[in-house]
Amino acid sequence: MIIFAFDIMKRYPPHNRNYALTPTAPLPVLMLLALLLLTSCESRSKSTSGKGAYVSADTIFYHRARGDLYKIAGKECDPKQTGRLKALADSARRTSPDKDHYVTVSDSDGTPYALGIGLPRNFDRNRAYPLIVYLHGGIGTELSNKGEHAWEMLGGLRDSVDVVLASPSGNRFAPWWTHRGMERILHTVRYAGTMYDIDTDKIFLAGVSDGATGCYAVASAMGDGGPFAGFFAVSGYGGMLPKLGAQLSIDNLRKRPIYNIQGGQDRLYPIEAVNEFIDYLLKEKVPVVSKVYPDEGHGFDYREREYSELAGRIRSWSLNSDQKHSY
Repeated sequence: MIIFAFDIMKRYPPHNRNYALTPTAPLPVLMLLALLLLTSCESRSKSTSGKGAYVSADTIFYHRARGDLYKIAGKECDPKQTGRLKALADSARRTSPDKDHYVTVSDSDGTPYALGIGLPRNFDRNRAYPLIVYLHGGIGTELSNKGEHAWEMLGGLRDSVDVVLASPSGNRFAPWWTHRGMERILHTVRYAGTMYDIDTDKIFLAGVSDGATGCYAVASAMGDGGPFAGFFAVSGYGGMLPKLGAQLSIDNLRKRPIYNIQGGQDRLYPIEAVNEFIDYLLKEKVPVVSKVYPDEGHGFDYREREYSELAGRIRSWSLNSDQKHSY
């Protein structure tokens, strides 16, 4: 059962909060499964045995482009066809939509959902762009299309920095901190990288409200930091995750920088609780930077005041070669 944020804040007031953040905290089993679902042709070298370990480049590409990677889970591209796979990807990037749009992709059980894509103002196919995967809030509904235009929350950022924006859809059946929600996040990274030239040093995860809580969940769940160079969490509360069954790992949270933005008048996530959580992270040497807008409430209506700061962090945050992994 999903316990919504409002109930969490009432049941677990700031003075009685237990974050369950420990250096040895194990990853939630469902979150770990989300990582294991995704494979790629350029995955880490490993020995494979048994028939059917490899599939053709055409099959890999087909499912990448459709977003239904679950159909090739546990499979790898035939090493003899890596050139073919690259050629297919290059062809897709030459013919992929050059305007903002959305597509329908699928979960591991075939459940469809909308994925929105926002492209740079002056899109150039010959350039590699940073990618921001944006997680919307309000996941307490059964809608499967909230991601169609959700990326528009950060659309104005494109006036400050050239970036591709992508927003999957979440709902009460696919909260961002669960197996299904994380699967959608990683599928978004793979889909965007298949259809567009993405700078893999500069892939970021951003979210507002439930989406911000999802950022903390992903930062905690991915032991190698995942494909993300950093996280932008707005009007959320990572401290509620243990109460939702998503135990936090302090070791993993130390792997990537987090920029946390909060309104001082937020009635859904009181600033006292948020500050207590941020203070705990800082004490544990998590690289989190917090900014509070004292007169602002829940949401991100003041986002235009943050575009310059966000653009600066996109330019300065990058993965190094030791941090890169295939997703």
